[in-house]
Amino acid sequence: MKGYIKWGGIALLVGLLHAVIFQASLKSKLAEAQREDLAVVEIDLSIMEDSAAESVALVEPEPVAQEVVEPVVEETPPEVVEPPQPTEEEVAELERQEKIQEEHVAMLERQEAEEKAKAETARLEKLAEQKRIENIRLAEERAEQERIDKIRETELAEQRLIEAERKAREEAEKRVLDAAAAKVAAAQKKIDDAKRAREAAAYAERKKREDAEKRVRDAAAAKAAAAQKKIDDAKRAKEAAAYAERKKREDKEKKIREEADRKRKAAEYAERKKREAEAAAQRAAEAEAKRQAALAKTMTQKPSSKSRSKPSYPRSLMKNGTEGSVKVLVQINEKGKVSSASVYASSGYPDFDSSALKAAKKWKYNPAYNGLGKGMPSSKVETIIFKLR
Repeated sequence: MKGYIKWGGIALLVGLLHAVIFQASLKSKLAEAQREDLAVVEIDLSIMEDSAAESVALVEPEPVAQEVVEPVVEETPPEVVEPPQPTEEEVAELERQEKIQEEHVAMLERQEAEEKAKAETARLEKLAEQKRIENIRLAEERAEQERIDKIRETELAEQRLIEAERKAREEAEKRVLDAAAAKVAAAQKKIDDAKRAREAAAYAERKKREDAEKRVRDAAAAKAAAAQKKIDDAKRAKEAAAYAERKKREDKEKKIREEADRKRKAAEYAERKKREAEAAAQRAAEAEAKRQAALAKTMTQKPSSKSRSKPSYPRSLMKNGTEGSVKVLVQINEKGKVSSASVYASSGYPDFDSSALKAAKKWKYNPAYNGLGKGMPSSKVETIIFKLR
């Protein structure tokens, strides 16, 4: 059996080697065919380009010179100038060139059709050859695959046989082990049953002891709870009394604080009212002072003449018969006396001006009075006329 498997593996390796060689040769043939096709296409393209260049050279018509007649602009209406008609030789030459061009186009179309037919034939032959090579490759691959499948089937049959023998041996061993395990399980069950019985008896004894201990603990706990309840009740009563005392003290302190706050707020309110009254009095005093100042500056009664002496007529001007008038600005103090005098408007004669000032400084007035009824400084313009009778 081992020798058969060995020779089967060698045959499989040889088949794989043949397949690799066949694929390499097939690839080289396909590459050569592609290179030949590219060479044919390049030759066809160069031929087509040469023929196209020749056709363009043959078809180009010669330019026909035409005489351009420019119209002459005159004052008279414009005269219509028609271009010259082509001659019969030119028409015949144009028709001949058109015919040559049409024949050349037809020749190019025939050449293009022949080249397309050749290219299509070559393409079909190439496809047929590729199809034939592909069919040969597929047939060889199928044969190789069938041979490999047979080898695999033989190997699988051997593996299934070995697996069946292994399973039969394992089942026999399992049956022996299961029987031994059953015996061990039965013995272990007896041991476990005895152990559970002992544990149950021990649990019952422990439970009985724990119940007795619990009853003792519960009785002690009840006594302790009763004692603790008495202590707690006494403690709560004491806390209640302390709370009532604390509450009473806090209420008393609260009343004292509220009374103190009320007095403090009342004092603050009285102080604030006092400051407001003082501020109002100060504002009233300031307003009165402003009013008094305004009245002191306001003239309610103008000054009036009380006694005034006549100015002396200058002799030199009297001899000449000169007359005139002088306006004098008189400054009057709060008692009605003239504190100063100045020429407000000159007469044009210094003697008239000087005489008028001397007389004005001796005048007395009833002073001007302000809103307070007191005399106040003032000024007045007086006109003094010098006139001969």
